[in-house]
Amino acid sequence: MIHFILVDTAIELVPKNLRKTPSFYRNHQKLGKAALLLDVALHHSTMNQLPDAQKRGRPDILHHFLLDCLGSPLNIHGNLQLHFQCPSGFFLIDSAMRCPRDYLRFKGLIAQLLELGHIPPKKPYLISQHKDSFNNWISSNFSSDRVFLLTEKGPSKSFNEIQELIGKFVKISQDVVFLIGGFQKGNFSTEIQRLSATPISWGNHTLNSWTVVNHMLVLSEIALDLI
Repeated sequence: MIHFILVDTAIELVPKNLRKTPSFYRNHQKLGKAALLLDVALHHSTMNQLPDAQKRGRPDILHHFLLDCLGSPLNIHGNLQLHFQCPSGFFLIDSAMRCPRDYLRFKGLIAQLLELGHIPPKKPYLISQHKDSFNNWISSNFSSDRVFLLTEKGPSKSFNEIQELIGKFVKISQDVVFLIGGFQKGNFSTEIQRLSATPISWGNHTLNSWTVVNHMLVLSEIALDLI
């Protein structure tokens, strides 16, 4: 199994101090639960009050991640497990989930997830919070040589090398984990940097997370002879 984990994902509920603003009230009246999710597109005028604002308020990154991965041949053939880690916790995504295409509906669903810890309210859950913490789950289930952090600061590898790396683990039926940043700007958090993960990149420039995800999907699918 290949695990993709979106880490430091920029999703959270609007902090209570920002809910007192007139703009939040207007958005909430107009958009309902979707307005509860911090989004730079809605809250940019007040987000400068928040620490580390450049890494926050980007639910669209998770939306891209789910749409791209859940509809991929890698997932359809049962070779992909998806997770994401954010300030609210560490979550597991059911491979059978159909991610809403409508962005407002998606945001309302994620706001409900952050409130309840799972969606929908009753089982079977499409997204649910892991019982274990992120770091404990990684260290308990994977040796460090099977955990890779995709970062422009890592040693550069060619597409062929990454494809061969994936194929190596597939041949010996071992799970492998790829960690992908779920934020717009800045550095990985201390929690992520402290992981025993091998950094890798395919260049010394920053790429959008959905670009990284789609390249990794294709390389994995080639390695498994799915395309």
